[in-house]
Amino acid sequence: VADTIPVNPTQEGPGVFMDQITVVFHAGVSRIEVEAINSEIGATILREPLVSQAYRMKLPVTINLQDATSFYQGKPSVRVIMPAIRAPNRTEIAASAA
Repeated sequence: VADTIPVNPTQEGPGVFMDQITVVFHAGVSRIEVEAINSEIGATILREPLVSQAYRMKLPVTINLQDATSFYQGKPSVRVIMPAIRAPNRTEIAASAA
C-alpha cells in the first residue's frame, strides 16, 4: 500500500505545495532574468539556488499550478519544472515503515 502525502503541508510536515513550483533554469540565467520572468505572473522567489539553477517560486493566488507550469514551460530560459515538495524526514519514514 502506497503512502499518501498531504497537499500544502504544515510548516514541518511532508507534502506537495499547490502554491509553489520548482523551476530549473539553464546555466547562465541570472536572478534578474528570473525576477523579470516571475514579474509577468506575479510570482516571487522563495528559495534561491546555492549550487544549481533550481529556484522555488511562490505563486500568486491568481494563478494555479497547471497555468504556472504552462507559463514556465513556454520560457526558453527554463530547463525543467518540478513540483515543490517537502520530503519526509528519516524519523517519519521509519515510523511509517513500522
